Order: sequence, then C-alpha cells, then structure tokens
Amino acid sequence: MFLDALTARDRARIEASLTPDVRMRALLPSGHREYTGPGAITAAFLSWFGEAEEFEVVTTNGTAEIGRAHV
Repeated sequence: MFLDALTARDRARIEASLTPDVRMRALLPSGHREYTGPGAITAAFLSWFGEAEEFEVVTTNGTAEIGRAHV
C-alpha cells in the first residue's frame, strides 16, 4: 500500500498507510535524520521522490520485529 501510494505521489494515501505513532530513521548522504508522524515522513519521501519524472520500484525487502518494521 505504501509503495503504491508513493509511486502515485498520493499524499493522502501515503499518510493513511502509516500509523499515527510512526517513527523513521534514515541515513542519508547529508547525515542521520529522524522523522516522527505520518505528515513528516510523507513530506520527507515526497521531497525525495515527488519531483521525479518517473521512478520504478525494482525490489523491496523488509523484516518485522517486535514493534518495528525494517524496510
């Protein structure tokens, strides 16, 4: 659901795919970043991919642990 919404750049669907208490840690070329809440995480992903003319999800991988998902 999340990747479908991101591929469509659908802000409402991206936010709806995330839980209200979601947190994300990202290691970016500019350094470590932390985001809290669906709005902040959605804004981050759209800032990275929102202006791309097109992109393709080639593969995905994720694992689940108690209370966490690693994507």
